Amino acid sequence: MNHIHVVAIRKPLLISVCLALLIALSLFSYFLYSQWQNQLERKITNKKQRIEKIINLQLKVQARELRLAIQHIIQGKNLEQAFLMRDRQNLLDIASPLYNHMLEEHDISHFYFIDLDQTSFLRVHHPDRYGDLISRHTLDQAIKTGTAASGIELGPFGTFTHSYVTPWLIKGQLAGYLEVGKDVKSLATDLKKILNEDFLFLVNKTYLDKNKWTEGLKILDQKGQWDNLTDYIITEQTIKQLPPESLADIDFGLNLTNNTSFHIKSDNTDYLANSLPLNDASRTVVGQILILLDYSIDRSSLRQIFQLIATFTFIGLLIAIATSLFIGRQQKQLQATYTKLQDEIEVRKKTEEDLKEYEEHLEHQVAIRTATLDQSYKQLEIAKQEWEQCFDAMEDIVTIQDMDMTIIRANKSAHNFFNLSLGQLVGAKCHALFRGQKHPCDDCPLLRSISDGQQHKGIITHQHLDTIFQISSGIIYDSDMNFQYLVHVAQDITGRRKLEDELSQKRKMDALGTLAGGIAHDFNNILTAILGFTQLSIYGSKKGLDVSEHLQEVLNASRQAQDLVKQILTFSRKSDNSAAQNIEPHLVVQESLKLLRASFPKSIEIIEDVDPACGMITAEQIKIQQVVVNLCTNALHAMEGTKGVLQVGLRQTLLGESDLIGHPDLSPGHYIELLVSDNGCGIDPRTLEHIFEPFFTTKESGKGTGLGLSTTHGIVKECGGMIKVDSVPGQGTTFRIFFPVLQNDSEQSSSLPEEN
Repeated sequence: MNHIHVVAIRKPLLISVCLALLIALSLFSYFLYSQWQNQLERKITNKKQRIEKIINLQLKVQARELRLAIQHIIQGKNLEQAFLMRDRQNLLDIASPLYNHMLEEHDISHFYFIDLDQTSFLRVHHPDRYGDLISRHTLDQAIKTGTAASGIELGPFGTFTHSYVTPWLIKGQLAGYLEVGKDVKSLATDLKKILNEDFLFLVNKTYLDKNKWTEGLKILDQKGQWDNLTDYIITEQTIKQLPPESLADIDFGLNLTNNTSFHIKSDNTDYLANSLPLNDASRTVVGQILILLDYSIDRSSLRQIFQLIATFTFIGLLIAIATSLFIGRQQKQLQATYTKLQDEIEVRKKTEEDLKEYEEHLEHQVAIRTATLDQSYKQLEIAKQEWEQCFDAMEDIVTIQDMDMTIIRANKSAHNFFNLSLGQLVGAKCHALFRGQKHPCDDCPLLRSISDGQQHKGIITHQHLDTIFQISSGIIYDSDMNFQYLVHVAQDITGRRKLEDELSQKRKMDALGTLAGGIAHDFNNILTAILGFTQLSIYGSKKGLDVSEHLQEVLNASRQAQDLVKQILTFSRKSDNSAAQNIEPHLVVQESLKLLRASFPKSIEIIEDVDPACGMITAEQIKIQQVVVNLCTNALHAMEGTKGVLQVGLRQTLLGESDLIGHPDLSPGHYIELLVSDNGCGIDPRTLEHIFEPFFTTKESGKGTGLGLSTTHGIVKECGGMIKVDSVPGQGTTFRIFFPVLQNDSEQSSSLPEEN
């Protein structure tokens, strides 16, 4: 009965214990598997976050290095000059030491000078390649925004470069673009060293050309297979070799959606794979970073756990009949398994500590770079102080004004000139200070600079101070090339103007003496003829002779005197231009040459090069014809007795400020150039200084009055132009006359005005 009772008790108890044990073991198995699965997911998520953080930190550090390199390059004024002069060899000579220094110190491997049309003007790292079109996202971004841009660029060989591009402003104008870059090498290897995991860097074949990629393998001395994967090529990997079945697993896993993890088996190693998007500078996903998490140990542990659970189940079923020795033996096995798990945990902790140490190292590097930037800021502050010292050391009156012409800064010379304390000029209006007026004048250089953004000069007079200023104006632009401030430079030229007036008066007196002598000499000759033929007429009339020929000679001499007076008035009196019209000068020149061909000897060859589309000018037709005739007549006399060549040309040309040195009353722009050149005797330098003086002539008596070139000079100045002369004794003389071109087409006449 007891035995039955015991059996009855033992069986339900054994069943209850077994069921409870089975339920507990099932729940425990499910819990362990969930924990194991979650641990793998957390691990892969943690790896992805750390990868992104490490890559971003490295890119930030590299971006700072590239930005500092660009800033150092922009400070090179010699580079600016060489680039503006389009002197590629000089630019290479100046830039090569900078590139070598950046390559050695910062591993910068790319250095470009790029033109505004996106063509490569110079590759400092590869100088024999230039003129090709540069097509990169960073360059497009810099052109679009007008500011610096940086990012990772995918090359045609499947390699990556960290590029930094910035617009290059020279004297406030966009001249081109500067680019520096660093090769992004062995990033997968670096990540493996840091995280102790394997990686694959994959690039989508859509963004590569197979032929160029194959050529790149040969150039870079690398190995690879284009057809290993369907949509991607492997550019970098930490696993030495992947068997075909592993590549098939990768191909299958990359086609999964929602960034799902998948399994790969290679060389008896189990991997859990997950991917990160691989973006370029335009945020385009050009590939994938495949993280291969080795979970062979984890899977083995899971297998051991389930084996252990099965063992526990078996032990539970035999618990009623098993001995304590058997239970102790199983306990030892459990302890061994636990110890092994603890060892694995310690290894994981050590890995995390190493990663943390590396993060601290990166933060230390960032701190070092930050300190370097602080030092650069201090140097900029020193440069600012030096600029302020130079600003105050300038002798001229310099003010910086806002766009309303209100002074916001003035140098020490400005305060000293107006006898004010430092800072008292701030807030004053420019026109009130320099002209004593309430409103700006219409001819103010500042207004012209605001209108066209160019530099302008002008002369102004302060009535109350009895002071004459020479004014220069310019524009200061902000980083977006918008008008920000005005620069106003004033120089007191009152004393210089007085000296110039005295010198001008002396020259006038000298010219007046020469003029008086010439008039007396020529008029004496003319009066001699008039008196002589008048006396002959009186004598002939008394004798009843025909005196008409004598009176005709008197009339001719009187007309010569009249022409002489007109020439004198043309030289000495500024015309009011009342008869000036808009004319086409090529018609006047061609008509004048027709008249001259008939009167010139056949030994003189006339070469005509007249551009009928050269434009129009404002002048009197008869005066332009007089200029052509005077210059051609002088050339004829210079070639007298020889077989000469007379060249007459007319064309439109563009004159800059350097071409107008010595002519402050003229402005840069388009002009019509009249060229008269001969191969005659030429003019020596001493004579060349006096050719435009009235009555100055080297011709024999009776061959000229000496008013031809002086009259020509007066006509050209009256038309707002200038004359340039080049002469070599024994080789010939060239006169260049420049007339300003009419710019308003609506005011231009389509034909030559009719003569009365």
